[in-house]
Amino acid sequence: MAELATARDEARRELLWLRSDAGDRARSNLAA
Repeated sequence: MAELATARDEARRELLWLRSDAGDRARSNLAA
């Protein structure tokens, strides 16, 4: 069960990273 929670946390961290990365790219595209 602990492994499942860890995998879920890692997936969430990955999603947050991807979302912020996409947001940064969109903002720099708007600024350009």
